[in-house]
Amino acid sequence: MQLSGSRVLIVGMARSGVAAAQALVKRGMQVTIYDAKEADFLREAAAQLVGYNVDMQLGQELSITPDQFHLAVISPGVPVTSEAVQKVRAAGIPIIGEVELAYRLKSTGVELAAITGTNGKTTTTALLAEILKQGGINSTVAGNIGVPLVSVIDEMAQGVISLEVSSFQLETVRDFRPRVSAILNITPDHLDRHGTMENYIEAKASILACQGPSDFTVLNYEDNLVRELAHRARSQVIYFSTRQLLSQGVFIENGQIVAQLDKRYHLGGRDEVLLRGEHNLEN
Repeated sequence: MQLSGSRVLIVGMARSGVAAAQALVKRGMQVTIYDAKEADFLREAAAQLVGYNVDMQLGQELSITPDQFHLAVISPGVPVTSEAVQKVRAAGIPIIGEVELAYRLKSTGVELAAITGTNGKTTTTALLAEILKQGGINSTVAGNIGVPLVSVIDEMAQGVISLEVSSFQLETVRDFRPRVSAILNITPDHLDRHGTMENYIEAKASILACQGPSDFTVLNYEDNLVRELAHRARSQVIYFSTRQLLSQGVFIENGQIVAQLDKRYHLGGRDEVLLRGEHNLEN
């Protein structure tokens, strides 16, 4: 992503917005960060930008004109229906989120394993990173787990980032293409933000929208809403189930965890999973 000298507007001065500003300034971009909150409420965030050449517009209505910025990066805590974002859109400025920005900036040697779902994604994200580390693969966690993706991409030239992504973050992806995506489950949540269940499902489904035939999508076979998304995937779909024997996927057979993929793998006994609960077995 070549943006040196470009003018970039960041909307939202929380953790993701600050990390995005730091990454963009390091790459020679002219950054303005906007937040409707007064400066007194943003002292901690502002302190993290000391030494960075960032223009701050705080505690006021956003004033913007066409061609004022080349790009806008929206923090996940800012609804895309907010007045500020609507002004950006009306000005014709391209809009992306922090996850999309990080995806465009990361090294080509870094792969993303992106995990979403209503429940269990934080646990699964942490477990995956640890499994990868135990397998000798350079790995870390990022995303909705509390570490902005854009804050870790400069620290890794090669490896895998286990990435937790929320529906808020997925609203503003465009070209985002993880090597592996996973949707654990979908139940009604955040409808105050998304408006309808359909919109919430669409946000979750964005995780697989740009994947191709060489990528993988992991879906929960037992969740009807998740299973129905398989027909939208252009990637290779791998189901998992704790109740059904699958012709292709990961499942339980005679107390053993089995992966039926290119060949049959026995991953261990169900009783060897020390985390309690059916949901943790699924994770």
